Formats: sequence, structure tokens, C-alpha cells
Amino acid sequence: MNAVCFSCGQDKDRPMGSCRACGQKPVGEERLISWLLSPSHLGQEELEEASARIAAGTFPKPSPELLAEARDALNPVPHTRVGEHHDPDAALSFKRLALLFAANLLATPLVGLTLWWFWRQRRPVAAKQALRLTAPMAIALMLGWIFLFFR
Repeated sequence: MNAVCFSCGQDKDRPMGSCRACGQKPVGEERLISWLLSPSHLGQEELEEASARIAAGTFPKPSPELLAEARDALNPVPHTRVGEHHDPDAALSFKRLALLFAANLLATPLVGLTLWWFWRQRRPVAAKQALRLTAPMAIALMLGWIFLFFR
């Protein structure tokens, strides 16, 4: 068994993938429950037992500690210290914004656009900051290049 669907209890190929039986795809906190219902967290016998319980109508309600374990497993943050909580909605610091500005200006605005793309679901506040900083720079640089080539 690869993973158990949090909704119907059927076997799934991947914990974060859609269920072939019911079509459910985990979003939000359901992603944490899906990880908990995978071989990354449970053994084969435990997966089979969880599958039977869910199929019988018992929706999984993990404890806050288990949800925290799943959150840590799905969103590892190596730069935080032990015991320090990482807020996924934290804004970028002035130093990081300055580095992003320099990377956009000296290298390419694709740096900021790439960060926006990867952060848009995990860190929406930081993603918006990256896009707000990068989009005007990308437009200005594009207009500069157009002006340079077509004058």
C-alpha cells in the first residue's frame, strides 16, 4: 500500500496525489493528514488498519502533535534553530528584499519570478513581495531593451 486516501480509505499511488476511487486531492490541512496516512509515517499494517477505519466512516482526527510532526516533515526549514517556530506567512526581511532587488537588477528578473512561482502556495506573503518587487523591474528592463534595439 502506497498511501491511504483521507476521504474514502482506498489505496493511492502518492500521499499528495488524487484518489482514483473518489477523486479527492488533499489541500490545506488535508495534506498533513495525507502524509500521516503514508508509509513515511505508518507501517504496512497500520496503513491497512487506517484504510479499514476510514472506509467504515471514521474520519481521521490527528492530535496537534501529529499535525506538527507532519508539518515539519512536509515543510523542513533547515535555517531555523531547534525550538524556533517558522511562520510560512512571514514577510521577507529588508536584507532579503535587498538581495532580491540586487539579484533582479544584476542578474535577471527571472530570479524574482522563480521565487514567486515556488513560494506562491507555501509562502504567499513572501511570494507577493517578490512579485511586487520583480514585476516593475522586469517591465522596466524589457522596455529598456526594446528601446535599445528599436531606436
